[in-house]
Amino acid sequence: ETLRRYAREQEAPDRAVLLSVFDAAAIGLEDLLSIAEEPRKKFFGQKVQVHILDNIRNGHCEEDCGYCAQRKSAKAEDIPAYATKETEEILKEAENAYRSGAYRFCLVTSGTGPTPNSVERYADIIRQIKSKYPMRLCLSAGIIKNAEHAKVLAAAGLDRYNHNLNTSEDHTPNITKTHTFQDRVSTIRHLHDAGYPVRLYIWRR
Repeated sequence: ETLRRYAREQEAPDRAVLLSVFDAAAIGLEDLLSIAEEPRKKFFGQKVQVHILDNIRNGHCEEDCGYCAQRKSAKAEDIPAYATKETEEILKEAENAYRSGAYRFCLVTSGTGPTPNSVERYADIIRQIKSKYPMRLCLSAGIIKNAEHAKVLAAAGLDRYNHNLNTSEDHTPNITKTHTFQDRVSTIRHLHDAGYPVRLYIWRR
């Protein structure tokens, strides 16, 4: 009932209330969806936002993330691999996304993270897309080790950089040996310092 009151009054629950949700065995998924339905109907009605993802680079990944089909140990599993698409192809796909009604267009790459050269190339592609098509643009390109790279992407007009912690620090070595939990934390800090909002989503099993 506390969550329903927050939903009706359009207030953000405090941290204690949010954490209590995960500890309350009686709160099921259907209950949470029902609570979220009230503000959704009020602000959006039956409208949806279309997000289109473009896998601009596939395979050739040096990482061993156990949950990922593109991990280096999965090369024998018939995963299609291709280098980063040509700029004109990406721009054409962005145009198709915009004309299809996309609210957000997301560029996704494989690999540990962007090199200085690829950061400059992504920035150029971002500027071209943003100058032609009024839609939100995001990028998922792995770990950012240089804080300046995050600033270059932000200056180019990138609206969002997708990056997840995936799991706890203690459990990270069980799913990957090619990067650390702190590598991911540092990436998020670089993005935050470049002006990107950091969103917290907690998943528990």
